[in-house]
Amino acid sequence: MVRRHVWMSAAVLLMLSGCAGRSSCSVAPGFEPELLPAVGRGDFSAEMQAPSANALPSSDTTAAPSAYRQLLALQCQCLAVDASAKANILDLEGQAATQKAEAKKFGHGKPSLMADVLNFLAMEERNKDAASALDFYYRLGEAEASADILRETLLQVGDALNKARELKGKGLEVKVDETALHRQKLDLESQAVKLQLQIEQFSGELRRRLALAPCEVDWRFWPAQAFHIAIGCVETPQAIAVGLENRPILLLLNLLETELAEGDPATVRRMLGMVNNALGQGGSCPCLKKLLAILCGTAEERALRRQQLALYRTDREREVVEDIRHAVLAIQTQKEALLLALQKAESWHDKVKEAEEKQSKGLGSFADTTDARVNWLKARRAIAEEFINMQRAWVQLRQAQGILPLECSSAPANPASSSPPADPEIEVLPRPRTIIER
Repeated sequence: MVRRHVWMSAAVLLMLSGCAGRSSCSVAPGFEPELLPAVGRGDFSAEMQAPSANALPSSDTTAAPSAYRQLLALQCQCLAVDASAKANILDLEGQAATQKAEAKKFGHGKPSLMADVLNFLAMEERNKDAASALDFYYRLGEAEASADILRETLLQVGDALNKARELKGKGLEVKVDETALHRQKLDLESQAVKLQLQIEQFSGELRRRLALAPCEVDWRFWPAQAFHIAIGCVETPQAIAVGLENRPILLLLNLLETELAEGDPATVRRMLGMVNNALGQGGSCPCLKKLLAILCGTAEERALRRQQLALYRTDREREVVEDIRHAVLAIQTQKEALLLALQKAESWHDKVKEAEEKQSKGLGSFADTTDARVNWLKARRAIAEEFINMQRAWVQLRQAQGILPLECSSAPANPASSSPPADPEIEVLPRPRTIIER
């Protein structure tokens, strides 16, 4: 499993308290309002290891500084952990049950057991919600990177179309299908419009999952670390061991089995019903306390609950193990897919250089050069897709292991304005190389 420097405490919540000074943008009650830094739009193409035509003209992608709010991957993860609505509801239920039992000095079952059960259920929800938020985080990164590449592609096709029309207007023969170029431009514009809608939807989903209320001023998250790649290796046996040791639902079932051996089955029955509504459906005991010990907690019920717990735990362990195996395989597969995508982009990069050299010597046409550049940009978009698929596979692994909340709870406290320390196992891909100028 990849080590990570966990540099932000879960207690340090980077929540948005205002947009451009407007009080109408607020956070959900209960969170400390910390401002996410306003940033200009970045350039993900500079972080992908693929040849880049830096010499080629590109459109301006810089947005107003207030249009974006920087969000780091760990910030996204930990804010989602703390903002999990179902988990917070379960925590409140556990607190209420404990307070009620302490006030009465007696009651059904052990208040500490009730609190523990609810805590494990809440941790399972936090783990799931953190994974979901990270998934949207990385998908947002892919969409923003694709928007950059589409913008460059539109520029190349638009230039070629204008040049073809210019030559045709001068009465020169043009060996290019002007109509096909126009259709290609329209198709790219359609993709760009749909991509902007997708970016807005992903940002909206993140605002909701991080408990950030929408505000009057339009703004988006800038997922600054979407293309920071984990370069460590993961071994299936070790990954499975981590999951079996840390997955909250398995810890909960182990707790109930221990309680069944040491306590009474009536308590376990009630707790089991909280885990699965179909379980713990035995008849209720009489209210008279004198009959409680006689009619409840029989040997037959103890054997039934033991068998139910064993079957349920075994099934969940199998599910966790298979989820981890699948995630490890996905990581390994995506590494290979990313390598192939990089090689394909390199091949198209060479094709672009060749086409440009021929054009400069009068042996090739601008249409051939444009076609090579468009295919090269398409290959770069494939890199972004495979890159993000690998990032999402890492999230799936950590979710299956149940460690996403733990990565936040073990974080050291640092000021919100500080930067994460350099991590030898987290690497930003080097800036891409340039190609020959036109």
